[in-house]
Amino acid sequence: METRTIFYKKKLFWWVCGGPSLIAAVYLFVWATPRYESTAILRVYEAGGQETSGGSAATEGLGGSMASPGAYVLTQYIASWDAFQALHPERLKEHWQNGDWPSSFGGPLTLFSSNQMRLWEYYKKHVTAQLDDISGLVTINVDGYSSDFSWTLNKDLLELARKELAESGIKSDQAEHNMLLQKIDLDKNSLSADLGKIAKLQKEAGISDLKGDYQVVLNSLAAAEKERISVDTRAAATEFLAARGQQIEALRIQLAALDKEIEHQRNDIAQKSAIYKEYGRIEAQAEQDTKLIMLDEESLLENERNAVRHAYYIDIIENPIHPTNATRPRALMWTLIILACSFAIYLIIK
Repeated sequence: METRTIFYKKKLFWWVCGGPSLIAAVYLFVWATPRYESTAILRVYEAGGQETSGGSAATEGLGGSMASPGAYVLTQYIASWDAFQALHPERLKEHWQNGDWPSSFGGPLTLFSSNQMRLWEYYKKHVTAQLDDISGLVTINVDGYSSDFSWTLNKDLLELARKELAESGIKSDQAEHNMLLQKIDLDKNSLSADLGKIAKLQKEAGISDLKGDYQVVLNSLAAAEKERISVDTRAAATEFLAARGQQIEALRIQLAALDKEIEHQRNDIAQKSAIYKEYGRIEAQAEQDTKLIMLDEESLLENERNAVRHAYYIDIIENPIHPTNATRPRALMWTLIILACSFAIYLIIK
């Protein structure tokens, strides 16, 4: 009768199952550096949209997606190069290099590379943001080799995300705001130039109120022409009644004087007409500039209101946890999983 060798006495068992399981157990229980996880839970909302009250999640479970566009922006931003750079890569590198050789940065997990691109990939694996589309909640998880590091990095990331979200929702409003400020400056410069032209015209004419002076000249001309008509009528009547009387001569002299005055007034009007025409044009333009500035300032005020309404805000459901106990490497769980899987492989190939 053939004697069967017990499985744990076979070399194949130790090559396939026993050896790998022992190595994994030694690494996980003895060598692996403990890792600490800090978790924060939050909701992102728009000021003009729905807001939670005191961190309440009462709106969950009503069906449909509760996630705001800002929540998607947040998850993308946390994994972005900009966020990674803002968190001081040298600080991250210094900490993540202090773990056990297999799992630390610069080891096998990063193909023994320690450049910034590898560090960014390592960062994205150890700093994560997960969005629940149903509840709209975002869970931020940070793990590191010390509880203080994980907690501090989570707080820094949360503050960084708060600032980024406040700006990301209003980028279009900011562009419009800058455009309106530039337009107001241009309109103010145009108004200043027009007022300068008006002052120059007043100085050249030697009259502070061109509009009033021009009206006085027109009134004087109208009065002189009216007087001439009256005198001319009387002169015609007098000539008809006494062709050789002395009164007609006096009226003719008066008519000549009036004609001279009217000619003078007309020359004065012709001279001032061009100036007043230019003055009127610039004055109308200055009034238009003033109206434009008022409209621009109203648009700027509305833009600032929109900036507040469109900004994204963070409602903290759970502040970053300061872990007191290590959560990884979960040595027992992984040892049993490796043992079970390797033993299954042994049973297949024995």
